Amino acid sequence: MMDMRLINTDRAVRYFLAHVAAGDHPRARGQSLRQAQHLAGVPAGRWTGRGLPLVGLQAGQLATEEQLVSLFGHGEHPDAARIRHALQTQGASACTVRRAGALGQRAQVTGVELIFRAPASVHVLWALGGQDAARAIENAHETAITQTLAWIEDEAAQIRSGRNGQGPRHRPEQGLLAAQLRHYASSAHTPLLHDHLLVALKGLRPDGRWRAVHSTTLLNHAVAAGTLYDELVLAETCHALGLATCPRTVTPGRRPVMELAGLHEPQIIAWMALRNAQITAHLQATQHTLPEPATRDDADGPVAFPAPFDARRERLQRIAVTKTLPPPRRPPALPELRDAWHASASHAFGPSFTTTLLDRARTASAPVRAQRPAAIDVDKAAREVIAMVAATRSRGRFRTYHLLAQARRHLAYTLRGARRPPGLDAQIVNQALTVHARDVTGPTRDGSHPPAFRIYTAA
Repeated sequence: MMDMRLINTDRAVRYFLAHVAAGDHPRARGQSLRQAQHLAGVPAGRWTGRGLPLVGLQAGQLATEEQLVSLFGHGEHPDAARIRHALQTQGASACTVRRAGALGQRAQVTGVELIFRAPASVHVLWALGGQDAARAIENAHETAITQTLAWIEDEAAQIRSGRNGQGPRHRPEQGLLAAQLRHYASSAHTPLLHDHLLVALKGLRPDGRWRAVHSTTLLNHAVAAGTLYDELVLAETCHALGLATCPRTVTPGRRPVMELAGLHEPQIIAWMALRNAQITAHLQATQHTLPEPATRDDADGPVAFPAPFDARRERLQRIAVTKTLPPPRRPPALPELRDAWHASASHAFGPSFTTTLLDRARTASAPVRAQRPAAIDVDKAAREVIAMVAATRSRGRFRTYHLLAQARRHLAYTLRGARRPPGLDAQIVNQALTVHARDVTGPTRDGSHPPAFRIYTAA
């Protein structure tokens, strides 16, 4: 899954650089970022994103504390201090020095944080399945993040223009700037391979001017981006290790989660999902009455639709996460964590569990792989996608990115971990909009409406 939250100039230094970048552990006063990362057992942050050449950086280059403070704390060029110092030594005017290193106008919101983490069964296999499995999963995780960021750069990132943003919208030239921070464990020290991607909300327009990337548009596309990551990380893992996926019901009446076949049993998930169990227990003790999921009759019996988005549920979830945080303690290095995970799993499931884990997953995956469909019926998929979205959205109204998220869920459920042809999700959405939807977008002030934000209902 993928979470998204905004980075403003205050939180950039107070929280992200003092806590997240240091391995999700508070930094000691006067401690450098690299020292904190080394003590926390996490690698140093690296730059990523297709827009790096615009500021003289390269993918994989070390992201220093000064660069992160400049970009996310001030909304300026990562090397603004070095640029200004060079101009001062050359005798440039005070006005020239002050303007140097700026990336357009300053803004309070300087970026978004994307947190990528795979389904629970993937973490189990990564922690206990041996070095080859761990390496394959890390590669799948990296590939999924790279492709999801590329999709965001191509489809979700927009620079608005004109009065009140009503003018033409532009894609950032060459892409975005992002810093990638990798962590290996949860706050409870259970297996949790996850990356924090700090994406700067600055982009270059076609006219050569730096302008702000519209944060609301990114937030609107967050679910579609998260479903793309989930689909990709499972497909790449299954392709590398010869596995398949199957659905796991987390909450009755809600959408199932796709997991690795053979590793989706409740007792296995519960072993690594200690934090989730703590959050769920707190949530159950405090949540108010929430809407019951709607159902419809199908040929195979009643089918439950997920309940519509409920702001109260999201707020209670955030409160539960905060209330159940364990006291901060510095995690051991990754090799020590792996030893502890193996000992814990052996105690819970027997000494042979970790040595046969990958074989267990492959055995359970074999019949699933044999029953995968040879092809996807695009029109049938479009009908099912639009029916689900129309049933779960308020008043049955939806936008393109709602369809795209559900199309990716549908493909992940249908293909069971198989790779799909590129663009198949877009084909399903186009078929749904062309044949099975009706455009009900109201008039706008200037008579135009971006295609991704037009409003539809089922035809």
